[in-house]
Amino acid sequence: MGARGRVLVGSLAVTSLVGYGCLFYAYSVLLTPMSRDLGASPTRVTFAMTLCTLASAGTAVLAGRWIDRRGGRGLMTAGSVGATLLLAAASQVDDLMTLYVVWAGIGVTWALVLYEPAFAVIVPRMPAERRALALLTVTIVGGFASTVFLPLTGALVEHLGWRETLLWLAAILGVVTIPLHFVAVPEGPATSHRHGHASKTVIAETLRRPLFWLYAVAFTANSSVVTTLGIQLVSILRDLGHSTTVAASIAGLIGLLSVTGRIAITALQRWTQPVGVVCGLFAVQGVALGLLPFVGRATVGAVLCVVTVGLGFGVATVTRPALVAQHFGTTHFGTVAGMLSTSAAIGATTVPLTVAALRGAAGSVVPVEFCAALFALAGLLLFTSTRTAATAVGD
Repeated sequence: MGARGRVLVGSLAVTSLVGYGCLFYAYSVLLTPMSRDLGASPTRVTFAMTLCTLASAGTAVLAGRWIDRRGGRGLMTAGSVGATLLLAAASQVDDLMTLYVVWAGIGVTWALVLYEPAFAVIVPRMPAERRALALLTVTIVGGFASTVFLPLTGALVEHLGWRETLLWLAAILGVVTIPLHFVAVPEGPATSHRHGHASKTVIAETLRRPLFWLYAVAFTANSSVVTTLGIQLVSILRDLGHSTTVAASIAGLIGLLSVTGRIAITALQRWTQPVGVVCGLFAVQGVALGLLPFVGRATVGAVLCVVTVGLGFGVATVTRPALVAQHFGTTHFGTVAGMLSTSAAIGATTVPLTVAALRGAAGSVVPVEFCAALFALAGLLLFTSTRTAATAVGD
């Protein structure tokens, strides 16, 4: 990785950290004071994040295709500017409909400034032997967004209120990400494209490949459970008899363990195919989560289950782009990765709602077992994909 590559990776690692911190994690801290000030229930205010995720899903393929054909500098810089202005606008909302519109706009910027566009810029520009380290660097730094921005946002809200906090977050986002995206992200595409090769052709060809569907369902199942546990794990642990403090402390292990898992999976690539390790991790996650309702009433049992599940958190983030590059190439990486991201985002909005409904109707055991089954399904499909990929190579 030359000097330019290190600057690119380092810059996108920093912008991912700040982007996720300001545009995603801060919302959980802002939720309660916003609900109180707007006179709306937390559920109705939370719906803004659902719209945000759906807007991101609807934009991901277009953003990936743009980066494939024109490069990432203009798109990511524009996304940073737009996200900054929208955060500032969010500080002025006085009703739910305006909040929904603003946060849906922020969802569009997710597809322009977070991991997926960063990967679409990095992957085609990195040699295969350096790609894993580059992705790991971005995701490790980005993985600390919650560690940095949750307490920062909390302190700002406590001293300034949620409206001024949003203005400060907008300032931080703009000052950090706009210049880094404009200066560090290369101009123009990584590879030359035949302009007659329309995006619809690329999408149609991808959709005809069974391997794409195996990846789509596997990673959607996995990401849906990851999102669901991020929302429901503390409540599930409380249902098992733990205090709020203990439940939050146990659930908090997830963030640290996700970084550990990413480092481990990248290190193991020297000796084995990472997809095989990820299949195993997904299966083990399913077993550990399935055991949680039965052994999780004891603190030790809950910790062991959460630790085991947490080690697999985040591995899909570094594995998915590597698999796309390996089996679909880098010329249209952004388009294919955007298609997978769209699928995962739709799952991340629907499965948590399903789990919440199941939990309300049947308690914690049924939704936990449902999530465990999705983990197992992800592992099985990813294992099947290795056979499909091998057959394709043999053909």
